[in-house]
Amino acid sequence: MSRLPKGPVLRIHCTKEIITKAVTANSAKCWIAESIKAAVPVAQNVAVDLATIRFSDLQKGLRYVYLTPYTAQRAIIDFDEGTPPSPFSFLLRNAHVTRAGSSDNTKAHRRAAARGKQHQRAHLHADRSERKGGSHAAIRRVGGRRPPQLRMLRQFGVRAFRGASRERLLKDQAAIEAAITR
Repeated sequence: MSRLPKGPVLRIHCTKEIITKAVTANSAKCWIAESIKAAVPVAQNVAVDLATIRFSDLQKGLRYVYLTPYTAQRAIIDFDEGTPPSPFSFLLRNAHVTRAGSSDNTKAHRRAAARGKQHQRAHLHADRSERKGGSHAAIRRVGGRRPPQLRMLRQFGVRAFRGASRERLLKDQAAIEAAITR
């Protein structure tokens, strides 16, 4: 089995024009997804949620899954609550790279595992060659299955808390006022 290449390190610039055209609570029409499409012209099937940012490069036949940086997570939550963010940029790095699309190869692996052949699992690989000093190795995942995708609408997990911070603020404020009036 051939090794998959490392994912590229990408600087994503979220401009005001892209932010104004975005749709709230939609992973494919999110302003971050549109910014990725602008930065990586070959990117297709772009999906953004609080946990991951995903896109495919069908020319290379690869799917890249990045963890969503904290600055982008905060901006997504604020945007879905109705506060558009100011333009900013962030860095995507350490992608989990898999083959793009559903393939018969995956089904063949399952059949082989059912017949008793060893199924290849994901393993962690310490990559010391890229860091100076070598003592703090960057850990990257090699192979295995992708994290589950939550489709288009942001309605699961932390995304379900859309407006929760505003509601919590109002509840806290009411509790403080009630305590003061006692």
